[in-house]
Amino acid sequence: MPDVWMSHLIQPTKTPLDSSLIDIIGDGLLDGLRVTLAAMRDNNIQRCFAYDWHAQQHHVERWLTGLLAGHQLVEPTWRAAWQAAGKHEQHSDNDTDCASDTPHDPAKTLTRCLKYFSTFANFELALKSRDAQQRMALQQNIDGMLSLMPAMLREYVNLANDLANYLPNQFETYQALSTEPGAKH
Repeated sequence: MPDVWMSHLIQPTKTPLDSSLIDIIGDGLLDGLRVTLAAMRDNNIQRCFAYDWHAQQHHVERWLTGLLAGHQLVEPTWRAAWQAAGKHEQHSDNDTDCASDTPHDPAKTLTRCLKYFSTFANFELALKSRDAQQRMALQQNIDGMLSLMPAMLREYVNLANDLANYLPNQFETYQALSTEPGAKH
């Protein structure tokens, strides 16, 4: 949420920022957050990576580098949610009503997403870290792999949504504050 990531963006410098400039930056960032949250809510992750990779590689790499940097900054929050989710699962293990029809391992999902994003965040490094056969396969399959980007982003967002349920003060916790008859939501 803004109180977590905003301080990383507007860090103290030798020359303090003018408060009106901070307001302008903050408004722009919060507008972007609003649009992003609406897209996430509506499950509308656009195919923003359906570009010609060679023409747009630098932009995609920068965007994914930002995503990974943002993930790293909030990793303690993810860890806290993970621990809370684990405690919740321990309490509901004996509850047959809470059994999932589609069990999945969130750790594997997160690892898969982060490896995928890391590959395209620094594609040259990804190529260098592979043997000749793997490099050739990666280069030959780049279009197919890039077509997976919306699905990988969706998995990452879905995992974040699942974990957000275990964090305090999230927007999702305000859906129904009152269960009194006639209460407006």
